[in-house]
Amino acid sequence: MRSRNTPEWALEQQRSISFFPEDLPQNRIGGGMWEHMFTEDIRLGLLPYERLQGTPYSIRLEPLGNEDVIVQIFSSATEWRRASLKESVADFVEQIAGYLAHAGEAWYEIIRQPGSLDANSAPFALEPLPSGKITRVPGYVLQWIPRASRPRIGKRFVRLPQHDVWHVTLPRALGTPRQHRRTLEFLEQGIFPPLFSVEAMAPGRESGGYDFDEHRRRFNESLAYVTRAWGWTGRGLWMNEASDYFSEYRNLRFKRSQILLRDHIFHELNVLLEREGLPDRILTNGLLTLSEIDDILKRLWSGNVRFDEVLATLRR
Repeated sequence: MRSRNTPEWALEQQRSISFFPEDLPQNRIGGGMWEHMFTEDIRLGLLPYERLQGTPYSIRLEPLGNEDVIVQIFSSATEWRRASLKESVADFVEQIAGYLAHAGEAWYEIIRQPGSLDANSAPFALEPLPSGKITRVPGYVLQWIPRASRPRIGKRFVRLPQHDVWHVTLPRALGTPRQHRRTLEFLEQGIFPPLFSVEAMAPGRESGGYDFDEHRRRFNESLAYVTRAWGWTGRGLWMNEASDYFSEYRNLRFKRSQILLRDHIFHELNVLLEREGLPDRILTNGLLTLSEIDDILKRLWSGNVRFDEVLATLRR
């Protein structure tokens, strides 16, 4: 959906469609709970909340560039215009993570500012493409218009030059977009028992003897299996059936996946800046690193780590 910070010149140049009100998904109850928790857990806490977690970190540009230009670029795609580089980058990273969590990929139109620019003007803005069918053809990216929106828009698709599109996917270690969407489809199904067992409990009918506890246990095992690449723990709702070792292992694995995703997003941001001819690179300091969490995991495997060390690592 369109950002509140999209500059006027970008609105005039934009080719993509930001929002399809006719194609809003229907509200889902029950079945979408696990999918929602999974995607939100991926996005939230990707960068620490300093006031809550007490883990200060910094974000800077190298070489020292014009921070306001970078803030303008990233704020063009997000809801709020932040005052600092750190807040602006954090907002944008969280937005990208949200798109990756929900679809395994994120698409943005790169809208370049026409005419000559001064040193304090952003050379381009970013407009996120809403979820939907997006395909590639030689030289172009096609944004397909949902059928319900075609009468209003008057076309089947929007054609965007490939060099005007920024595409980000999950890191390979966390799966392809298609694999990720299959995981989400499973989570969307929820824990509902089969129809025949529900019909057997109708008034006036005898129970068919279906074991709902066994159904829940098998479903929990399936949750652990389909989210194994991430190490998700289901917010602990099913970890009471696991050993203490496995619980801590899964918590650390999920933290590791978040770090992997975070580092991947920062890498893609720097690739984008280089692609658009900007000399600045975004660097961080004070964040938990892959090497640190890999060390904790290695010590967990060897039985040489204390619980308080694991807890301190998960809080960072």
